[in-house]
Amino acid sequence: MWKRDIKFNNNVFYAIDTRGVAIINKEDSSHFFISYPEAAVFSVLVENNDLKKSEEMLQAVLDRSRSETNRFVNRCIEKWEDQDIIRQDG
Repeated sequence: MWKRDIKFNNNVFYAIDTRGVAIINKEDSSHFFISYPEAAVFSVLVENNDLKKSEEMLQAVLDRSRSETNRFVNRCIEKWEDQDIIRQDG
């Protein structure tokens, strides 16, 4: 399981729809589109503060083992940190 609280950078706006997640960074005008399966991870992390529940939901949605799910989520988190979309506190 990922260990720290995930926070959005203050300069990031997002919109979730059925095709994925649109991200806009108002500071540098960069924009990204996150498609499934990464969009599922983003959506669950945004909507759910209970990490254990998030892990269980993503395991079901992604149809992966616990360890595969955690590796996938951690790769998503690292990517989004590199893109200045999120940060982890703690």
